[in-house]
Amino acid sequence: MSATQGRFLDQFTLITGGTKGLGFATAQYFAEEGSNLLLSYRSDEKAADEAKSKILAMGVDCHLIQVDLCETEGGTYLGEQVKTLVPHLNYVVWNAAASAFKPLLEMKHHHFAKTFHLSIWNLLSTLQTLKGFLAPRGAVVTVSGMDTLHVVPQHGMLAAAKGALEVMTTYLAHELGPQKIRVNGVNPGFLETESTQKFLGPFFPKVSEAHSRATVFNRPADFREVAQVIGFLCSPESNWVAGQTITVDGGFNDALTLPGFGLPER
Repeated sequence: MSATQGRFLDQFTLITGGTKGLGFATAQYFAEEGSNLLLSYRSDEKAADEAKSKILAMGVDCHLIQVDLCETEGGTYLGEQVKTLVPHLNYVVWNAAASAFKPLLEMKHHHFAKTFHLSIWNLLSTLQTLKGFLAPRGAVVTVSGMDTLHVVPQHGMLAAAKGALEVMTTYLAHELGPQKIRVNGVNPGFLETESTQKFLGPFFPKVSEAHSRATVFNRPADFREVAQVIGFLCSPESNWVAGQTITVDGGFNDALTLPGFGLPER
């Protein structure tokens, strides 16, 4: 589809963690539908520049915002930067995530602070900074994770933050709904991201294969398929959907989990 005829033509979308993985797949989908993009990233400038070049080649505008959303003031900075770059904002996709992967009893306060700043506080502070700037009939979509549905070793802190994010998604929907701003979320299940591959290391191929067998389609997820659901939640077709976190995992969450299945011990 040409960027001159999409459903998000001439609109503006902010995607955190938008230069890699699911975030970039979502950026590409929105660009195909005509939206201009603002993509935040933390540190990988090369990947960010490559992502921007690809989006610009699709015929829409693209701005990069480098920000560490693990820091207390990250969301305020992000919101202020957005207001200097575009006349208004239509959609926010809160996709960025990070945490220390340790047993909970080994966590330190700074691990807790950075994880919850990114998943919770800086979403709030971004939206607070953008109050009145996010256009009516706009939407916010949060991205959760499979660790809220399954116990994943060393994911306790991230799962707690993402679980809180799902609850906050519902509350934000009720608070922002009267302003004609819809808030929903997606839980994409297991994705073959750089982070997942790094976390699993040599166990990645085995876990990926086991996950694929547990989906109803017997294959891994395609990032674009999740991005399309995010797009749906920003589109007029989802006008009566509010405060929901939709699981988009090929049926994996409903599959029977047998002993020995899942992430191996490290």
